[in-house]
Amino acid sequence: MRVILSRMQALAGTAAVLSLVLIAPNRTEPSPPGTIKIGHWPEDVPCRVLRRDADGAWEITVPYTLYRTLHGGAKVRGPEATGYWERKCRGQAT
Repeated sequence: MRVILSRMQALAGTAAVLSLVLIAPNRTEPSPPGTIKIGHWPEDVPCRVLRRDADGAWEITVPYTLYRTLHGGAKVRGPEATGYWERKCRGQAT
């Protein structure tokens, strides 16, 4: 099946797609105060926002944005992140 578009229809379609691509990412809600941006997990999580629980889990105590998704805080038990934070935050985290 072939679709034949007029020049005006093709231009209108292109303009619609470009406007969605350029405008849609700019529609973001404001982040809560104190939110940190994490670009690389777990390296970019600062020790000042980590707390070690008695069960061995690490808790991120502030809201954070990871891969453009807002998280309200989290408990982390995965060995990759916890092992990294053990070495990085030795004596710093609360």
